[in-house]
Amino acid sequence: DVLEFDGNHVDFRSMHARTWSGEEVELTATETKLLKLLAAHAGTVVSRKIVVEHLFGSTAPLTVRTLDNVVLHLRKLLERDSGAPQHIHTVRGLGFRFEA
Repeated sequence: DVLEFDGNHVDFRSMHARTWSGEEVELTATETKLLKLLAAHAGTVVSRKIVVEHLFGSTAPLTVRTLDNVVLHLRKLLERDSGAPQHIHTVRGLGFRFEA
């Protein structure tokens, strides 16, 4: 229930994180579920379809931007440089990959 990488400490139960910069942040339920899913499959690509179904259900109306915004916010919180992410990668045309 805890994920540690690159100075980040994420507690999935409490949905809180201490970032590499020492900031204490609260994650949304969606951010927590996404990070937990990607970390459980670290090093492998998780398809956008699987991510969407896991986070929102198979019948939820969802725009592509909704998921992209969740990923972007996680990067802003946990990446040292959100413009050049080292941990939460988008694999164009496929999905996402987490690297600790």
